[in-house]
Amino acid sequence: MSKSTQINKRLTAKIPTPGNEVTTLGTSSVQTNNMADAAVTNTKMSPMPGTTLKGNNTYISGSSTPSDLTIPQVSRMIPPPTYQKLISGTSYNVNFAFAILTGSATVGATYTHNSVTYTVFETVASANIIILSGNAAPLASGTLTKASGTGDTTLTFIQSFAPKSLEVQAVAAGGGGSGISNGVGYVAGGNGTATIFNGVTANAGGGSALDIPGAGGSAGAGTATYRIPGGQGNGGSLTSNTIPGGSGGGTFFGGNGAGGTSASSGGNGALNTGAGGGGSGGNTVWSAGPMSGGGGGEYFFLKINNPVATYTYQIGVGGAKGDGTSADGGVGADGMIIIKTEY
Repeated sequence: MSKSTQINKRLTAKIPTPGNEVTTLGTSSVQTNNMADAAVTNTKMSPMPGTTLKGNNTYISGSSTPSDLTIPQVSRMIPPPTYQKLISGTSYNVNFAFAILTGSATVGATYTHNSVTYTVFETVASANIIILSGNAAPLASGTLTKASGTGDTTLTFIQSFAPKSLEVQAVAAGGGGSGISNGVGYVAGGNGTATIFNGVTANAGGGSALDIPGAGGSAGAGTATYRIPGGQGNGGSLTSNTIPGGSGGGTFFGGNGAGGTSASSGGNGALNTGAGGGGSGGNTVWSAGPMSGGGGGEYFFLKINNPVATYTYQIGVGGAKGDGTSADGGVGADGMIIIKTEY
């Protein structure tokens, strides 16, 4: 037998092995490397750098060759949590994250997709992740088309991420502190109003009534994960006119208004903390005693798993100051809601 005959016989021999297929092309053969089940073992992947995984974290359409991923690269594949502070309004649309090829858009711009209008949550430039809020979930992939505002005309996303959970912190408004009207008497502070999210209520702090401090808010309706009552305002006195007014009651966020010094107005509760306003200070000339402070609003924490797309809410309004002609009480602070979204 000649050497050429021996070579041709070896080329046309079919000796399949598990996981391999042999295709005969004339007198030669081509072996395709179809990997068998469970053929990739940890041993075969060794050595691998520490704290790495193998995968593809590039935001491209289709597939590509995997590579070693570091922990930061893996984290890049998961949208980070977002935080929002609500101080007005009544309707909340949840945020959705979109993995885009690349894109830029300015906060407040609107985009449409699948007959839903989404609003850009924060400005991004040449980004791979963009956050938009909307009242319905998007498709798994698709195109966002700009309807208004500044940004790319279209944004192509290869994956959307629905919110996994919402962590809601809410505080009700604080009560107002009492004031003094020389020759007329004293003016009580007004009550704050409640803050509500999806039917769960934080009760407001009460306004102070002259030397009687405002009560802290507590025991709101609905089931929260936990609650912290607002602080009671500090008391005044109708007889001792040489001491400062009572401070307002604090909240989980602090912020209570200071009591007024001699013949001066009480301090307002700090912005959107739900704290009570301080009472006005006493004065010997007016023969007026120091006034008491308003109460702080109740706080609650609420975790919502697998949230729906839209919720209703209410932000509490701070109690009015005791508007005296000589010295005012402090205004109770408005409430707020803070929402953390995990994707």
